[in-house]
Amino acid sequence: MVSLSEQATHEEAHGTLGDYRESVKPLATKWNWESRMATQFMTFPQHLLSYMARNGYNMIKQGTQTAEERRAASGRFLGTMGMLLTFSGVTGLPLYSAGMGLLTGLNAMTGMFGNGPDDPYTDEDGNPVGLRDLNLYFREKILPKYFGAAAPYIEQGPLSVLSGENVASFADMDRMFFNGEVPTESAKSYITNAFFADGMGAVGGVGLDVADGLDDMYKGFWERGVEKLMPAIIRNPMKAYRYANEGATTKKGDIIEDATWFNTGKLMAQAAGLSPTELDEVQKTSSMAAHMMTLANDRRTRAVNMVAMAGQSDNPDDFSSAMDEVNAFNNRYPELMITASGISSVLQNRAKARAMALPGGYETSRKLYPYMSDLLQNPNLTQ
Repeated sequence: MVSLSEQATHEEAHGTLGDYRESVKPLATKWNWESRMATQFMTFPQHLLSYMARNGYNMIKQGTQTAEERRAASGRFLGTMGMLLTFSGVTGLPLYSAGMGLLTGLNAMTGMFGNGPDDPYTDEDGNPVGLRDLNLYFREKILPKYFGAAAPYIEQGPLSVLSGENVASFADMDRMFFNGEVPTESAKSYITNAFFADGMGAVGGVGLDVADGLDDMYKGFWERGVEKLMPAIIRNPMKAYRYANEGATTKKGDIIEDATWFNTGKLMAQAAGLSPTELDEVQKTSSMAAHMMTLANDRRTRAVNMVAMAGQSDNPDDFSSAMDEVNAFNNRYPELMITASGISSVLQNRAKARAMALPGGYETSRKLYPYMSDLLQNPNLTQ
């Protein structure tokens, strides 16, 4: 017979540390071996979400909760949040990236932080793309402006700043449910990342790492590709070895930090899985900025494509709609303005490309066209 004290101990342990018994897991996570494998690393995030939600609610709940119970819930909730702020700063809090993404989307539709729906991205300093990504703006503008030298401590957490090593990667709860650090340029990429990285947890993440590694190897980055195919216990020392010999570089060969910047302490920490805080921050913010530029260039391409298609249409409304898109783009991105001469040049180039298009409309280069055209003279290849 279980005593009341033992029962209370079990309830406290399961409520705080989580109940990982197979009998209490949802049926969908133990239906067959495939569901078990896909969800085996999702138990902790589910428990953590329940733990934070329960204690957050009990902290403010009135009526059925006594003052002592509310104080206990408050201690658990605020204590957990305090530890998160210490290790990973505000950017490591649960659902931080999801919240910033939601605000960025709302601002794009309403201009609530900009100058209205016609000019949502211009910030108070007149930067026409300043508010394009509120996550980047918050990190690079808001925090330094209002908190000065304390901004890195708030953003990344005191331990990461003081130690110089990114300990936030071990305590970051922001990406526990949504992987906000994977910019995507298409709906297909977004859905793929969401399914594998978010929906399947660590198992899906391994699959994405394998795909990324194979892509790198195919593009000629053998060392980086092999790194991604290795388990962390091997991957991290390999990365430290690469830093010691080459420094931190982009795939185009641009140097972020040269090899002399990585002292023995930084290399040993990297081999253990702790990347330098400064390097991690530079790579993270640069990635967000690059994603912003990609989105701007994609919209520019869309506007130019609309003009090109309207030039082949007999409907004057098509050209009017295309020019409205061009004007809207020019208002938001004056530095990338689409000019009349630019449109004329694009239309001429498109006409030349269509003249050398293969059957089916596939464009090819001028140098390859004679060979490809000759190859497709075989009727067996064009049927």
